[in-house]
Amino acid sequence: MSDTGVLETVSEPLAGARWATIGQTTVRANRGGVELLIPADPANGDFAEALLAGIAPVELPDARAERQAAVFAARDRRLADPDAVVAVGGVAYRADAEAQRLVQGAMLMALAVPGYAQAWKAADGSDVSLDAAGMTALATALGGRVAGLYAIEQAKTAALAGATTLAEVLAVDPETGWGDAV
Repeated sequence: MSDTGVLETVSEPLAGARWATIGQTTVRANRGGVELLIPADPANGDFAEALLAGIAPVELPDARAERQAAVFAARDRRLADPDAVVAVGGVAYRADAEAQRLVQGAMLMALAVPGYAQAWKAADGSDVSLDAAGMTALATALGGRVAGLYAIEQAKTAALAGATTLAEVLAVDPETGWGDAV
């Protein structure tokens, strides 16, 4: 691979690879989850192999839409992750979609019932007594996690919207860059 990230030679067959041409300058292959860029040159055997295989070109808007769908899917997996946790007062609590739903209901009770207190399960299975302030802190932490995931998705969406080349689209990695929001 050259310093520009464009693959000059490929030693393995490209059967089953996905391809795209952008401005007739580059062909993209996704082989084993690795995105490769190949110069769009009929003299390049890999490019010729793609053409002979009849793989239809995908234009930049389609590549962008494909990447955007992957970003949305990555965000949604993190929102639903059964192993996700948030820490409040040094205690880890589940942060998956079900926990978010349960905390919403408990938060309504905490607001409506004077002297609210309830045992709540920590991520390790232990019981923690939460009063209205504790439930508010948990709801705030969960809401912050959700807001963080959406903010990261919005930043990735903005990067995709501004992408003018395939390389810029591919630079938006749907699986990395989620930081502490995961």
